[in-house]
Amino acid sequence: MAQLLLRHFSTPFTSFFMLRFYSCLAIVIACSNSAMAQVPDDEIPVPIVYENRQASFAPALALKFSPLATQDPMASTLLGGIEYRVSPRFGVEASYGHQYTALRLSTLGLIDGRNDYKYSKFKLELRRYLEPRTKNPNQETFFSLQTFVTPQRYTRYGNNFYRYGRYVTYDRAFVEKDIAGFNLKLGSQWHVYTNWLIETAIGVGARYVDTRYDMLNERKASELGKSQSNMFNQIEKPGTKANIDFELAFKIGYILPFHRD
Repeated sequence: MAQLLLRHFSTPFTSFFMLRFYSCLAIVIACSNSAMAQVPDDEIPVPIVYENRQASFAPALALKFSPLATQDPMASTLLGGIEYRVSPRFGVEASYGHQYTALRLSTLGLIDGRNDYKYSKFKLELRRYLEPRTKNPNQETFFSLQTFVTPQRYTRYGNNFYRYGRYVTYDRAFVEKDIAGFNLKLGSQWHVYTNWLIETAIGVGARYVDTRYDMLNERKASELGKSQSNMFNQIEKPGTKANIDFELAFKIGYILPFHRD
């Protein structure tokens, strides 16, 4: 192309001008290509795409441990659970707490007078997960209905309780106390790294307490024993009663996904 133009414009001035023009054009093109090549790939703006990981959480099993259960002043346990994630939105969790007192810092005087104290905890929970927020796909919020049973067995000596208008005492009493109830819970679950999770929840509900006595030498108390200094540890009287129940949960878990072909 340049040669054809040079032949058409045969004067020395035009030939010199055309050569300078095409030389400058070649330099500009070369500089622009060099500048484009020097822009690193990581500086090229790309649209942000947030992945919804909830579909990868099911079906799966999650093994969980509740550290706060070791500090329950009345019934400290090693509380472990298994959650089966039926689908991305639904889960079922079963937990069992085995009596364990080595890590408990204090009973706050709530179980004074309970001898040969034995107990355990059972919990069953049905969960409904909400869709994760777009900007935080590793956090899930859930609502759940939890039921629980806590059987307790212990022995008391020489205490008394008030029943049917009189105080009753005994030499020894085997006490069977069964606590059952439910909680409506609201919680969040954070997925850390690939398989770990952290979970917190609060719950409110009701508990029903059934207390039964098997007393040796039951009789009317002639003198009342010393009143207990802790107002929350009064001697239980036989019968059934209902109370409001609160729960604060903190769990650490590990997910075992089921890999599908």
